Amino acid sequence: MARKPDPAPGWLFRCDKLQWQLELRLYDNRVEADIPTYWLRRYKRTDVIFLKDVLGVQVQRKQVTLSLSGWRSSLFIFRRADDALEFSRMLSGLIGR
Repeated sequence: MARKPDPAPGWLFRCDKLQWQLELRLYDNRVEADIPTYWLRRYKRTDVIFLKDVLGVQVQRKQVTLSLSGWRSSLFIFRRADDALEFSRMLSGLIGR
């Protein structure tokens, strides 16, 4: 079992109320998502998505889909629609800079 590393300081948005991921952190240049194991939901790895690879953001109630370069996408399912909306607004603001 992997030990969960300490997150880097300076995150702009942090949410641990997700359906599949353990935690989601938004930084100036990247999004980090802690991925659990399917058995017992313990920490497995951290996926990093750089904002320069994000082509678009789509929000449907509690789901936020990031369209990435190279026909890839990432899906984040929040427990509350308000958290999904706040995350998408902050992400859109960072991409627009």
